[in-house]
Amino acid sequence: MTSKTKHFQLTMPALTSILLLVSSLVGIWIADSEIQIFSFGDQWPDARTVPVVVLWLLAAISALRLILNFGEQKTPIGPVHRYGQVFIVLLAAIIALWSMPHFGFLPGAIFFGIVATLALGERRPLLVLGLPLIVAITVYYGGRYGIGVPLP
Repeated sequence: MTSKTKHFQLTMPALTSILLLVSSLVGIWIADSEIQIFSFGDQWPDARTVPVVVLWLLAAISALRLILNFGEQKTPIGPVHRYGQVFIVLLAAIIALWSMPHFGFLPGAIFFGIVATLALGERRPLLVLGLPLIVAITVYYGGRYGIGVPLP
């Protein structure tokens, strides 16, 4: 007689979905106090609208993924030595966010982009240096001059 009961096994997609869901809900919770409105008046939409909508969408998609993939058999999370990449990216994000008020958006975003691409295995210099630089500059100038959001 064999047992056909499914045991809960934490998989990489489940862990990722849980982390994204919790992070997006925390982001929604703190968005009101952390995003300052600079002379946009009382009209809607304001500077909080896009981040909050994106965070709600991320929370909904993460929850939906958890629900839809609940009973499926998946491979378990990889070996422990691969967790280092995740922690390096997480630490780089914390350092970048901490440094932005002190050094500005561009240095923090470029630092995070370079560390993240290296941690995730990219070794081509054009992509390691060029892509984070292009993305950070595009976001900075698009945010500051395109939609008028003051970045540090």
